[in-house]
Amino acid sequence: MKNIDIKLLKKYIDGFLENRPAFFSLIRPQEAYLFTKLDEYIKGKILDFGAGDGYFADLIWDKKKIDVGLDISSSRIEEAKSVDVYKTLKVYDGDTIPFKTNTFDSVISNCVLEHIPGIQNSVNEICRVTKPKGYFLTGVMTNNWERFQFGPQFFGNYYKKKMRKQQEHFNLFTVGKWDSVFEKAGFKIVKRIGYISPLNAKWLDIYHYLSLPSLITYKLTKNWVLWKKWYSIIPLDKLALKLTKESLEENNVKNSSAVFYVVQKK
Repeated sequence: MKNIDIKLLKKYIDGFLENRPAFFSLIRPQEAYLFTKLDEYIKGKILDFGAGDGYFADLIWDKKKIDVGLDISSSRIEEAKSVDVYKTLKVYDGDTIPFKTNTFDSVISNCVLEHIPGIQNSVNEICRVTKPKGYFLTGVMTNNWERFQFGPQFFGNYYKKKMRKQQEHFNLFTVGKWDSVFEKAGFKIVKRIGYISPLNAKWLDIYHYLSLPSLITYKLTKNWVLWKKWYSIIPLDKLALKLTKESLEENNVKNSSAVFYVVQKK
């Protein structure tokens, strides 16, 4: 991508450093940036598939109401009640989306699909509830994630398998395989944008371990971060800005760990 809006990207980086574990600052700001820049495809009646605790959507769409936030009961969807971005929150069984065919003009989903066993059924369901000519926007991880991680350089396939299980990655597909999943469901591909460059992926892997204090803080206080400006001591925001900006500028679909899709129902 050209002409990256540095101010906007930094806003999202600061938002995640101040409210979530540090590793989020190397991935979520890129996705937030892409959703913002592709907002023209998000209109009408909107479904957020895999809403989680709602923080991601609230950070981006603080002035736009999303009609439905959907997730399974074991997610953090109950926490999404504390944000003001969804008109309705819905818990479902993870199999059949509880809405009629052709209900939504747009569906959004961020870093959810790679975590779902039996992914084709879920994408079929998303297509079913999307109106004809409606859009589905989503970021997904690819097989390059394990290829570019830092850990496998020292621990090989053992590390890959361990992290795959820990991160619950069921679908680390090639770009061609992801294309096929969307097309089989009844979508046509409008845009593909690569993000999380090889260097970005290595640092993201390292940042998972630097974020362990946040996990302890959350378990003790239900807050990921106790001091909002903690990163001012170590300029992690500057490193995150450099890595995410360069990653978005590269936009190398075949050589990125993740791909952002805009697809349209036929």
